[in-house]
Amino acid sequence: MEPLVTKGLTKSIGVSNFNGQQLSEILKINKIPCVMNQIENHPFLGQKELIDLCKSNDVMVTSYSPLGAPDRPTRKLGVNDIQISVANDAETFQVNSLIKEIAKARGCSASQLLIAYNLNQGMACIPKSSNPIRMEENYKALKVSLTDDDIRRMDTLACNFKAYPFKLWENHIHYPFTTSHKESPASS
Repeated sequence: MEPLVTKGLTKSIGVSNFNGQQLSEILKINKIPCVMNQIENHPFLGQKELIDLCKSNDVMVTSYSPLGAPDRPTRKLGVNDIQISVANDAETFQVNSLIKEIAKARGCSASQLLIAYNLNQGMACIPKSSNPIRMEENYKALKVSLTDDDIRRMDTLACNFKAYPFKLWENHIHYPFTTSHKESPASS
């Protein structure tokens, strides 16, 4: 990607779904800084360590799936135990009792709270919606202010739930959703 920046074909370089080890490796070798890591993030995943690594290296974070992708078929089918029990009292993040409690205290919807969770930590956030009413509701999350205590309490929900685990690629040597990705043949 660096030659594309040099030729003026793109202004900057970003990555998607890089884990901490992968990001650290690329930061060591790149000549042109990586400026973005797009990752799934919400209170039920627990990405604090990766986000802190990004911030400490001036890599902006874009958060996708802040609502946990409640419309995904695998989620409704309860393909694995985490998906079934991800919210303490139902299958969607929006009905979790803590999420509802904090949303009520902040005068916003649960969806707005989940988006604000990312925005209030300095991340870009891209919730998916094609519904104009939901899009307008999501936009209002920009006005939701959370306290450090709100964030800390929401962080207690972390259970490593991924709405998009990309299982098709889990045997690839660079699959990012393991504790540390597998060693590549070039580095062994």
